[in-house]
Amino acid sequence: MSTVFINELHYDNVLFDQGEGFEIAGPAGTDLNGWKVELYEGAKGKVYKVLKLTGVLKDQQNGYGTLFFSVSLFNAGTSNGDGFALINPSGTIIQFLSYGGVFTASEGTCKGLRSTLLPVSENNLTPVGYSLQLIGIGAVYEDFSWVGPVPKSYGKPNKNQTFAPWRKEGVVIGPILHFKSSNSDGHYNISIVLAFKPSESLPLDKLELSVKPEPKSPPKKQTLLQKGEHHVLRYDLTIQQTDNEQTVTYQFSGDQEYSFRVPGLNQPPRFAYVSCAAAESELDLRSDNLWLHMKTIEPNHLLIHGGDQVYTDLPHPFIWTMIPRFAGYVATGLKTLFDTSKPFTPELDVDVDDFYFHMYRRFWSQQSVRHILASTPSIMMWDDHEIFDGYGSFYDEVQFSDTFKGVFKIAQKYFSVFQLGSTLESPSSTTIPNQDALSQEYYLNKVAILSLDMRTERNRNQILSPKSWEAVQTSLNNLLNSDIHHLFVLSGVPVLYDNFELVSQLIAGHNFDIEDDLTDHWAHPTHVKELELFVTKLFDFAATKKIRVSILSGDVHAGCMAVIVDDNRAKQPDHDNSCVINNLTSSAIGSMSLPRVFASLLDTQITLTPFKYCVGQNIHAGLHKFKFGLTSLTPPTYHLASRNFLTMKFEQDHSLTATWHVEGRPMIGVPGKVSTVTEKILPYTVGKTNDVSYCCLLYTSDAADDLL
Repeated sequence: MSTVFINELHYDNVLFDQGEGFEIAGPAGTDLNGWKVELYEGAKGKVYKVLKLTGVLKDQQNGYGTLFFSVSLFNAGTSNGDGFALINPSGTIIQFLSYGGVFTASEGTCKGLRSTLLPVSENNLTPVGYSLQLIGIGAVYEDFSWVGPVPKSYGKPNKNQTFAPWRKEGVVIGPILHFKSSNSDGHYNISIVLAFKPSESLPLDKLELSVKPEPKSPPKKQTLLQKGEHHVLRYDLTIQQTDNEQTVTYQFSGDQEYSFRVPGLNQPPRFAYVSCAAAESELDLRSDNLWLHMKTIEPNHLLIHGGDQVYTDLPHPFIWTMIPRFAGYVATGLKTLFDTSKPFTPELDVDVDDFYFHMYRRFWSQQSVRHILASTPSIMMWDDHEIFDGYGSFYDEVQFSDTFKGVFKIAQKYFSVFQLGSTLESPSSTTIPNQDALSQEYYLNKVAILSLDMRTERNRNQILSPKSWEAVQTSLNNLLNSDIHHLFVLSGVPVLYDNFELVSQLIAGHNFDIEDDLTDHWAHPTHVKELELFVTKLFDFAATKKIRVSILSGDVHAGCMAVIVDDNRAKQPDHDNSCVINNLTSSAIGSMSLPRVFASLLDTQITLTPFKYCVGQNIHAGLHKFKFGLTSLTPPTYHLASRNFLTMKFEQDHSLTATWHVEGRPMIGVPGKVSTVTEKILPYTVGKTNDVSYCCLLYTSDAADDLL
């Protein structure tokens, strides 16, 4: 993590270059004496100037300051580009950046290293008085994003840039509530995970947790991880459920008080489901709109996270460019290329470990997200972005390279610690036995949740290994003896979505950055047999147990609902509605939504080609059509092409009301109004019509015009 960094840059403009130079930003009081910037010409990778820095950064905003240094910057206009390196007094390379191209330094401190290309650039049409700048909210270089050219702001924080230092001590990540289990005796078990940095005023042995009402026994504390001065701690609590819902409050020393709801013993629980949580641009100032909205609705008993809770691969931070030692390992552009011959060195291991710890700290320090994580017990399952985009869908020589295996091991460690509240050496009590992945199982008030890890073992030929499928089957067999009326199964990628088979065939081997997304889908030709196995297991379980099964998914940046039907069972005269499974998809709560023009094209495809997607010989499926369209002038849609999250509430008759909270189209700079779209899934019943539409009766559609 770079606490002192290049914050602004100008090297080219129309006519004669004017005002060239760069700006340094960092904590107030930083003495730049001893720091230097080496300037490189890219054609030969040689140093053409060394600028020794001087001065002390003053407090301009929240304990941070900037200084601008005027210097003529080389701009040859070659494909190699040119660049510069920021080096601290001990000789450590803090940044090695380039503009106009990428090159390898042949001399200087960076000798042998490959530069990292800035994502923005200037040219001979750039207006005088413009520059390239970092924007966003944060405290270190990795928090911000490059933009420009935009009007210069030399010697002060940039426009749309806010220095907001993290908590430097005390509770620096969290608290995060993790749901574990409940049982017929009313023992409601949760864990609280946090990262804590001791201080003179609050040493580790003085950190205390107070809970009201008092739990059945004192909280049990365990250290999950120690990273430098940071201690990642877990506190295990058992709350006694009562006949009525209760509010539990808790507080750590030096932190604010939080509360969460525990359902009554026989109370139908309230669930929320989210996925794809991160903003894709620092300019997206409304990315937390739905998190803020969640705080205004009736509190949920459980928050289910369907994947991509954090991102390693947004435009910023981007794991392959944020770690200087990856220079030469990866070439990014329209197509990402990897050198599989490079070793995953011990130095890279340290850098990647730092990156992942920082990533969780960055994303989960957002106040609106932090509040929800601390106020609603969560169940979390990861997807590719917690590792990096497309993990599991690369070709074998890349997927099984030392670099991929090294990065994955660290990503898995931090997923276990922060999202499961456990370690790889001591798995969570919710982990399904006899598997090599991290699939989990949960139970709350007669509802079971099966959370499938579809990343750990994924490659282009499988999603789960045969061993994991056996473990899943054993878990389902055990549930046959349980007292449940509904099973949720988490699949990060929808089991049923639009059919991209033709697109997959056309681009195969040509553009991996698109191909990996298509390969991820269950309907991809390499996964259809495994899809049939998966769906058949669920239908067999539902028919034997005589309950409803629903699948929850995210990933596709749209809301939708699929209906999957077992034709053989549906044709029986005494059939029940266990022969129908709904796949509810909600995505994204923070990332950008599916473009509406693309959603309209997908709707047209379904209309022109009746969507009777077959899963095996006796199973067919289709997307459910919502009541309204993308605009008042378009027909009803199959896709909610806006940011959204899902809430679900069971009624006393075990029917399930599912409500998408959908962000409307905003005015410029003003978040859109949030409207709701609600469906009702009937409970287990016998002797219904063969028309499969009965399984997802439209319940209500509230204020749909606000989605326009």
